[in-house]
Amino acid sequence: MPSSYVKGRKFEYTVRAKFAKHGYLSIRASSSKGTPKGQHPLDIVAIKNGKVIMVECKMQREKITLQLLKEMEELGEKYGVNTVIVHSNSRITCIIVHDKDGIVNDMKNIFEEVKIAKIFNGGYELIEVK
Repeated sequence: MPSSYVKGRKFEYTVRAKFAKHGYLSIRASSSKGTPKGQHPLDIVAIKNGKVIMVECKMQREKITLQLLKEMEELGEKYGVNTVIVHSNSRITCIIVHDKDGIVNDMKNIFEEVKIAKIFNGGYELIEVK
């Protein structure tokens, strides 16, 4: 049986391929084996037409945590980039955390389910994009 690391890496390659299929330069920059202190989580950098998207991949049954959403929002604000979490439970969902460049339609073309994270004091809501 493959380890959780191997399963996670395979999922990251799947997500990277989805971006590449839609014309993005996609680079795997996995951080699962540890990151330097103060560095945000990051698995993939996807670039197309001047849009930069930082991607964190999560293959788990648990809900996405408020802490992770806040980290990804901070990453987007600090570096002026788009940030998303691609989550797989039973199907692949793209959660847009920081949308600097209006990437909703791009993400809808790549992923079957897209949600927008709305973070508020003490919690969050995931709003499905139709």
